[in-house]
Amino acid sequence: MTVLEDILTRLRQRLVGGHYPPGFKLREQAVAGEFNISRTPVRAAIQRLVAEGLLEYEANRGAIVREWTDEDREEIFELRMLVESHATGRTAKAISPAALDEMEAQNERIRRAMGEHGEGALDVMHEANFAFHLAVYENCGSTHLAHYGRSLLDYPMVIRGFYIYSEDEMYESIRQHEEILSALKAGNERWARAAMECHLQGAIMRFRKSQEKAARDPEKSEAPDLAPATAVSD
Repeated sequence: MTVLEDILTRLRQRLVGGHYPPGFKLREQAVAGEFNISRTPVRAAIQRLVAEGLLEYEANRGAIVREWTDEDREEIFELRMLVESHATGRTAKAISPAALDEMEAQNERIRRAMGEHGEGALDVMHEANFAFHLAVYENCGSTHLAHYGRSLLDYPMVIRGFYIYSEDEMYESIRQHEEILSALKAGNERWARAAMECHLQGAIMRFRKSQEKAARDPEKSEAPDLAPATAVSD
């Protein structure tokens, strides 16, 4: 990963995760100093983030943090459903046995973490889920698609409170991963594409359901009870 890619990923995660409040001015010099890098990659990263819509330029103020809305989050998942299902179809034709084994191992990590319910289990689930989906892009045979897909994954993976899964829903997500793996093992492009689309469509529906619940009871939506439910981003 280049210095530009690294700082771009870090800033993107901070912006989506709410590290900077809306309206905050992101200064090149301050960011460069914090990460101990030159201002050149920071400037390039900020320009990219403006193009992505996470920052916006204001006259006499520079790069300002844009508010991240529920509509933005849903749009990212809709884009993922289109792009990642396409990537999964390509991956069915290109993935190696070793890469398949690694994806299976990541899904098993999620299953074990679900059973443990211990400290750090949620972090393990997020990390393993991210690795599972990233592997689809890394093995799709297209550098451009992999790069774009990785940028989409960076968004929802750091929003940990928006997708509330019951225990049954989490195990269903694991089962859906298994179906994706079966399609990849079979080398069936259409099956793989459909399995991923179904998997991400479920995530969008859970997001919409959580938004409806939040609208009905804002106080409970601000501090969801994560037991026995599990907060995780697909």
